[in-house]
Amino acid sequence: MNRELSKKSLRKDYLDHRKKLVSSFTERSHRDICKHIVDWLEGKNIKQIFMYYPLEGEPDIRFLCHDLKHRIVYGLPVIQNNKTMFFYSWIPGNQLKLSSLGIPEPIPSRQTPLQVSENTLILVPSLAMDFTGIRLGYGGGYYDRFLASTSTEHIMGVLWEDFISDQNLPSNDWDIPLRYAATEAGILPMKPLKD
Repeated sequence: MNRELSKKSLRKDYLDHRKKLVSSFTERSHRDICKHIVDWLEGKNIKQIFMYYPLEGEPDIRFLCHDLKHRIVYGLPVIQNNKTMFFYSWIPGNQLKLSSLGIPEPIPSRQTPLQVSENTLILVPSLAMDFTGIRLGYGGGYYDRFLASTSTEHIMGVLWEDFISDQNLPSNDWDIPLRYAATEAGILPMKPLKD
């Protein structure tokens, strides 16, 4: 089977499965994921966190902003017309605008563009992941393109525990394996086949 057809089929299956489970994802489930991320950050010199604005059924990691005690710069993605993704600073409560994809994002003219450094944690929304760190996203390729241009090792997929696959997910040469998975059950280190 063609890899892209396989990904498309898996994506539909995982989305259907998540829709069935969405009512079971309580505020506690979202907070548990954030607590595990906060615990993982302990002793690390992370100064900025690139987040995402959650879509229906995705873990809501905005609770991190309330849970972290030390000063962190938060960033949310902005998709440019050329399908390139950049992160801009975001302070909870700041006004956001709806992107062409219907996702709330910072208003670039009012926020500071952020650069990835070794002190950046990138939290990646993930529909599914396998234990090699391969992520199944939504098919736009925004995160794959963005991650290809970064050098940080602190890249963590965020998803529900039910969506960690025991089987290897289909991948392409451009797929960037993630180093960790954050679920409501804890943080899992991944074992990438390629670096």
